Amino acid sequence: MADNEEPEFLLLGNDPALDLLNTTPVLASEPVDLLPDYAALARWLAAAGLATAREGRELRERWQNSAQGLRALAEVKALREALRGILVATASGAAVSASWLETVNAALGRAHVRQAIEWDARAWRFSLRLSRDQEGAATASVRVAESIAALLSGKDLSCVRKCENPSCVLWFYDTSKNHTRRWCSMDLCGNRAKVAAHYRRNAGRSRTLR
Repeated sequence: MADNEEPEFLLLGNDPALDLLNTTPVLASEPVDLLPDYAALARWLAAAGLATAREGRELRERWQNSAQGLRALAEVKALREALRGILVATASGAAVSASWLETVNAALGRAHVRQAIEWDARAWRFSLRLSRDQEGAATASVRVAESIAALLSGKDLSCVRKCENPSCVLWFYDTSKNHTRRWCSMDLCGNRAKVAAHYRRNAGRSRTLR
């Protein structure tokens, strides 16, 4: 990618499952889906580290215009919304819908090794065994489901955050030293918030001096 070329995806989440959520950003005040077709999905898999560059090319070349590719793309988008629902629910202490788990487990079930994840109201349970020999268009949904299961069962979900900008929909895993990260990135939202706060302070000072 050239130095002046905009990246195709927003890989700001510190986790591939969260980067999946971030494929539906709000750009120019409009929601955008960065995965419009299987070719884009194959490129995202490689960019997010869920496939090698070679695997991404092979998936794209073989499945981008196929019915199987369309089904796999729909599965990945269903996984994306299932994860969003799970994270919102767990953050608020609400019940986790069985349909969300079924969506994830259905994709995990397509791997060569049977996998499942369960929630028992205390903790996630999942024994993760990656299946890198998975073949076919469904490789995409299997690897996405594995990344979701790894996030839910292997990481501290209290560190999963949504950007504090009310108009931003991006998520991230907070790896900062004191877990104080507030923004998806300083360039996208952090600096905007600082500028806005500075403006409000100065505006208030100006009214006081009148």
